[in-house]
Amino acid sequence: PQRIAALLQDRETFWTPEYRKAYDQTEKAAISLLVDITAQSTPEQRTRLLSRIADMRKDFTDLDCLKSQQ
Repeated sequence: PQRIAALLQDRETFWTPEYRKAYDQTEKAAISLLVDITAQSTPEQRTRLLSRIADMRKDFTDLDCLKSQQ
């Protein structure tokens, strides 16, 4: 149980150098993709996305398990 807790709370300490490099490359590629998609989207699409993100934020805020941590 303690190892699982450590893995969930501080997962990066378990990463190998190879995994860290792959993770960093994947993260950069994902950011680049999102930048490109955003640049090609219409104002209406961006407005809808922001609305959906706000809805998701509210859903997470309303979760009982997160309220107890505040």
